[in-house]
Amino acid sequence: MATIKNEKLVQTLFSGKMGEKYFGKHVVIMGGKIVILPSDRKQASALIETLAKKYRKEIPQLVFVPRPETYILWTK
Repeated sequence: MATIKNEKLVQTLFSGKMGEKYFGKHVVIMGGKIVILPSDRKQASALIETLAKKYRKEIPQLVFVPRPETYILWTK
């Protein structure tokens, strides 16, 4: 189950307040941390497995952070 802290990080990423560091990148959010995924599939998979072992009770949230000029339809 995702924590409230992780949910707030996702919202902040989509708001554009996190800075250019994450624009146009895929990230994983776990344990209240944001980690940029490597473009290599094997490295990305290994990173997610490492995080899953470290934060056993959490489900990783994989997010693509759009650039500011990108439109997003977000519904709940």
